Amino acid sequence: MTPRRLYFGLVGLLLLLLIGLVAGTYGANNLLTAKANQLTNLKVKTLALEQESINLAQAKKEIAKNQPLEQIAQTIVPQDKDQAEAVREIVKIASDNNVKLASITFPASTLGGTPGISAPSSAAT
Repeated sequence: MTPRRLYFGLVGLLLLLLIGLVAGTYGANNLLTAKANQLTNLKVKTLALEQESINLAQAKKEIAKNQPLEQIAQTIVPQDKDQAEAVREIVKIASDNNVKLASITFPASTLGGTPGISAPSSAAT
């Protein structure tokens, strides 16, 4: 092997190594960029989940705080659709609390009857 051939062989090998180094750097950069984007997306999702967790905890506190109000509403609001019974209950609650009622009206409804029939008015003294 002549020195000239060895020189060109080594220069060629050096160029191949340089090209390999550039290609490896480019590939590593692309891989790191993709992983960085993936990590950023995961961080955003984590922050969103943490905020939802905080909101859920706050909602649970609100529900616990308003539980007595729900129980009061369940006892006050009639559970059935019997208007006569509802009127009796309203009149009883009003008389227990010394409230004078001028009238009690219900909106027209098509639930279980003919539309347009309204409940009788009642007055408590």
